[in-house]
Amino acid sequence: MGNDKKIRVGLIGNPNVGKTTIFNAVTGARQKTGNWPGVTVEKKTGQVTHKGVDIEVIDLPGTYAITAYSPDEIIARDFILNEKPDVVIQIVDTTNLERNLYLTTQLAEITPNLMLALNLTDFAEAQGLSVDAGKLAGELSMPVVKTVGTRKEGIDELLDAAIELAEKNGIGAKDGAAGSSCKGFVNFNPQTEDAITKISGVLSGDASLIAKYPARWLAIGLLEDDANVIEKVKANADLYAKLTPILSAYSPEEAEADIADSRYTAISALTGKVRKGKGAKVTPSDTLDHVLTDKWLGIPIFLALMCAAFDLTFTFGAPFMTIIETVVGWLAAFTVETIPGMLGSILGDGVISGVGSVLVFLPNICILFFVLSLLEDTGYLARAAFIMDRPLHALGLPGKAFIPMLSGFGCNVPGFMATRTIEDEKDRLLTLLVTPFMSCGARLPIYVLFAGVFFAANAGEVIFSMYLLGIVIAIVSAFIFKRTLFKGEPAPFIMEMPPYR
Repeated sequence: MGNDKKIRVGLIGNPNVGKTTIFNAVTGARQKTGNWPGVTVEKKTGQVTHKGVDIEVIDLPGTYAITAYSPDEIIARDFILNEKPDVVIQIVDTTNLERNLYLTTQLAEITPNLMLALNLTDFAEAQGLSVDAGKLAGELSMPVVKTVGTRKEGIDELLDAAIELAEKNGIGAKDGAAGSSCKGFVNFNPQTEDAITKISGVLSGDASLIAKYPARWLAIGLLEDDANVIEKVKANADLYAKLTPILSAYSPEEAEADIADSRYTAISALTGKVRKGKGAKVTPSDTLDHVLTDKWLGIPIFLALMCAAFDLTFTFGAPFMTIIETVVGWLAAFTVETIPGMLGSILGDGVISGVGSVLVFLPNICILFFVLSLLEDTGYLARAAFIMDRPLHALGLPGKAFIPMLSGFGCNVPGFMATRTIEDEKDRLLTLLVTPFMSCGARLPIYVLFAGVFFAANAGEVIFSMYLLGIVIAIVSAFIFKRTLFKGEPAPFIMEMPPYR
């Protein structure tokens, strides 16, 4: 392949499997990573040149499936179906192979350009688990590469395999019909397979549709009553009319249950062949969770940690603030004495003192953000969302609203973007409305200034109270909105708990 060749690679995977870490390792970018689901809520693009080949890498939102029930699932699925990248790399959490392979069974039905990156292999080995990558590749008939994203292990091998796969399938191939299913890996019951065969036969009558989308995937989507698939097929009214008698003979609920059950049965059989070791029955994460997510202790521990974070901000920040104040004061006085007249006064008393009055709070901001980042990276913030689900649910907010609201403490804009992981539209809009009440980082210098001047002895507690007040106002607003503009029960809260790291 010459230097003029370019390939497009899409990275997809479940939330919190290290997908963005792999993206950063491949492209050299510095996208935000976090130890909780839903960090990536839009497509991110990077470039890398490997062995003379230009590679465009697209980091897609984390998704457990491609059923298009949430915006992040739609973004990921539409990109693969419509953009048809040369290679799709699914990042797999080796410690939880069964859950990750469910997405694999679906991806293999929409693209022939799929390969796997077995990530977090270091964590798997620490738990006594190992996966035979070669055997897995043979069973799935696709490339499989082991990686450790945080240490950039396996990245070169991953890119080599991606280039080889792109060459094998043809650079820029756009043949949707080539998206064959995992035949021989997932076998549905005879009734379902018969329905898929019949539906696929009818769909083959629309050449333009089959050129864009795999017939088997469309057939499965129709059986599962996938609104997005139905919309695509209904564009040809005559074709859909021919399908109606076939579809009416099957229950969407039963078909969906059978298809899901068949996928998990096949996955269970596969993991039994390629994985060794059972892992620890009770992990350190489980032990910690018994305490940190306790029904009665969880919220007090969370509030205590937040209060301690704000108190530490001033305790450890005070010496640095004093140093900055001293340096700025000396520099301002030196400028006034050195430069005569009004210019010296403007520069010393105006510019330097003015900038210094802002810089003096920099240590507090840095320490606070460091503590919050530490809580995020360890995996505690995901537990905090679980802890807060009960009180938030009582007020009409979903538990998933906690993460966007907490992100709003850093900056409201990422908080708004994080709401895209909330499936229910009403809950998503409600969270968008209350997130601005979270005190973002831009407000912290103002809080610090007034707290330091008027409440010097208890500045940390006062700032914590200001943040708490914002939360209270958000909760009251949510309570009112839920009973006026957004009536209805909030969606059940289901969230993966990442391991402590």
